[in-house]
Amino acid sequence: APVKEPAPAAASGEPGRLKVGANSPFELSIAHRRYTQLQAGRGIDLEPGSYRIRLDCIRCPEGTDPLQVDVEVKSGEETRRVLTFGQGG
Repeated sequence: APVKEPAPAAASGEPGRLKVGANSPFELSIAHRRYTQLQAGRGIDLEPGSYRIRLDCIRCPEGTDPLQVDVEVKSGEETRRVLTFGQGG
């Protein structure tokens, strides 16, 4: 089999990967698209750039606010965020 050249990490337009976790079951929203907790944990490929992500808690007490945070996705890199519900922030 021919040897594949490793692609340069800075290849233009290469997506980055965002992995999101939290202390409670959640549904993730990015740019008006929704993702399950399983998808968020495996990693979501996104174009490089800045995103506001939102986590809606599935089993939190009534009145628990969704979490919103801005993340920077870099081309060819993995970005990880672990968030905590119920900290009153």
